[in-house]
Amino acid sequence: MIGANGISTLNGTRQNDAQTDLPPLHTAQQVMDFMFENLIVEPPNNFDVTVTAEDGAQLGGTLTVFEKDIVVTRIGEFSATADVQPTTSDASSTSTILLGFAEAHQITPPPTNKDITVFAQNGATMNFIVSVEDFNVLVNSLPEFQATISDVDTTQDINSTFTEVLAFASDNQTLPPDDSVTSDMVTVSIGGFEIKNDRITGGALLIANPNFNSFWYGKQLNAVLNIENTLGQVLVLKEKPVTFTATERDETLTFDQSAFGESVLNVEVFCWVSLADPRILAEKKFVQVTEGIEPCPMGFHRENGICVPDKKPTGKVVEIIKGAFFGSLALALLGSRGR
Repeated sequence: MIGANGISTLNGTRQNDAQTDLPPLHTAQQVMDFMFENLIVEPPNNFDVTVTAEDGAQLGGTLTVFEKDIVVTRIGEFSATADVQPTTSDASSTSTILLGFAEAHQITPPPTNKDITVFAQNGATMNFIVSVEDFNVLVNSLPEFQATISDVDTTQDINSTFTEVLAFASDNQTLPPDDSVTSDMVTVSIGGFEIKNDRITGGALLIANPNFNSFWYGKQLNAVLNIENTLGQVLVLKEKPVTFTATERDETLTFDQSAFGESVLNVEVFCWVSLADPRILAEKKFVQVTEGIEPCPMGFHRENGICVPDKKPTGKVVEIIKGAFFGSLALALLGSRGR
């Protein structure tokens, strides 16, 4: 007898297989041969797949269900499409072949750059085309220069680097004014101080040196007169305004103060910005004034009872001091302004 497994393997069925005492007419092999000859083979379950690449090129092939599913899942990665139709044809290609074709025919997109407009602190604007990488650098760096930026994507070619953009922002940054001062911007000379009739009188000449910061031209500065007794007690501390310009670089001041009954006083004159901004523009000049002793002229001070020149100035300073020493006419010619 033919077992059930043998018949079912060939998609056959058994009917009326009752037992009998009759002798067998066919062998098992003959029955199997009969079944095989009349077996209906199902057609293969495959798919014709046609890939249309981004540039329009096409390639087709027959794939198994598994390979077809791979193509359908990944074809979009290459900006391509796949037309799928069932077929009974045998598989003739693979997903690797069709996806490789799609990738090879993908159109490479132009690089995306940034069209930026930079708004500098002083109001200047300029357009640049930069890479995305440089744009990211600028977003973080431009605020240091008080500049802002706007951007749009573009396929135009790059025409600038982030260093060029930062240079534009730096060049057009409004920097705070330089109001710095140094203690040698002004030279002070004092002279003619004497005590008479319980009054102390004298004068000072202030000259703007070549290194004078032009920021302070036309702005009020202040000469300071400090008078102390021999015990170091401050008797007078007062300001007198002074102003320098590019052409009027000296100021002559006169002082007339009470001597407070003292016969010996220490006098100090210097220049600062103001009481509220006590930055020094000139070294302090000091003289001790004794009643009955002839005063030294401007630009001199007394050492061991003798009038000797102050620290020797140079250039224009010498000419102005000479004018102060030799007379008011020379001072007038040099453009000084007495106070």
